[in-house]
Amino acid sequence: FGGRLRWHGARETPNPMTPFEYEKGPLFEYLPDGRVRECPIFFEFTAHDPSANTFEAGAGGYGYNMAYVGSMLSIVEDPVKAVRKGMRDVNIANPARTIMFADAGMPQQGKIIEYSFIEPPLPVSFDHPRGQEGGLNSPSIHFRHYGRANVLWCDGHITSERLEWAPETNIYGASNPQWNVGWFGPGDNTLFDIHKSVSEVAP
Repeated sequence: FGGRLRWHGARETPNPMTPFEYEKGPLFEYLPDGRVRECPIFFEFTAHDPSANTFEAGAGGYGYNMAYVGSMLSIVEDPVKAVRKGMRDVNIANPARTIMFADAGMPQQGKIIEYSFIEPPLPVSFDHPRGQEGGLNSPSIHFRHYGRANVLWCDGHITSERLEWAPETNIYGASNPQWNVGWFGPGDNTLFDIHKSVSEVAP
């Protein structure tokens, strides 16, 4: 919360240039060696360097579905309260077709950085729980495995998905195609959205 806590670690200050410490994060108790957060082939990312805007250093190549699974942004009106707690599993209508984690990275000019989240295509809020039409987030799923990304779904199964689409550039003006960053599936939030029923998406 407030830039201090992520799935992969925590830091004392919200200063985005401060590195996260895995030992202070929520997974340390269960996975103390920390290797779970390090993709073995994500070697091209820019390491923590304040001058390189590496504000999510420590994610190691994986991102979390913060918009729907890691927060309550779609069901709690106050956005500050909404990001203090993750979604309860009973609220996830179709776990087998709701993304939890995936390979992630965020392109910037001439480089790619670690990024803690996998962003859905459309912005999410209490007023727009299924995603705000007309808006478009910057993608962060990184299809680094020969054009494919590993995806962990909320029921625990894993799939390998192929890059299907992306805007040409992101919020930083960096090229998404250059770094194989984008989305798979439809151009809405179907695969991220906890609210969908089984009938809304085919397996």
